[in-house]
Amino acid sequence: CSWFDDFYHPHDEGFCSCFELHELEVLARFNQFYDERTSRLPESEGTIRTWLQTSAWREVMREAQLTLTKIAA
Repeated sequence: CSWFDDFYHPHDEGFCSCFELHELEVLARFNQFYDERTSRLPESEGTIRTWLQTSAWREVMREAQLTLTKIAA
């Protein structure tokens, strides 16, 4: 499961109706950001520790926090 890819459906009318336009734009930017970094992540060794040691995952965590802040504004 990516970043809740089972819940992110940007082309679904029902999904989109739950968000304001600016929120959908923020989520789309995060999704692109996430997709660009996941290819740089190493294979998991059974825990999140492997990813926490990579700059790519730390970037994802920072961007996720910024995304939440932008949506809450």
